[in-house]
Amino acid sequence: DYYNFDFNDDMKWQSYRLVSPDGEHAIYGYVEKSSLLDGRIRPNADVKSTPLMLSLKFPPGSTSSNQVLIDQFITEGWVEEKETP
Repeated sequence: DYYNFDFNDDMKWQSYRLVSPDGEHAIYGYVEKSSLLDGRIRPNADVKSTPLMLSLKFPPGSTSSNQVLIDQFITEGWVEEKETP
């Protein structure tokens, strides 16, 4: 749990440590606690990590380069599969 700068209110925000598929890079992503999005991305208690594709954005006037707003859940896993017409 990391709460600082734009996301310093641990009563409002749920923090997630987001790690790139290669494990080389990590940032912190935030969603509003108890929101639908938080419920969708929260892993089960016995799971330490889960691969997800998410849409991320920096908040307006962001003061930190390693904290983002988790804007949208795209899919489980690292690849988005699209149906062919």
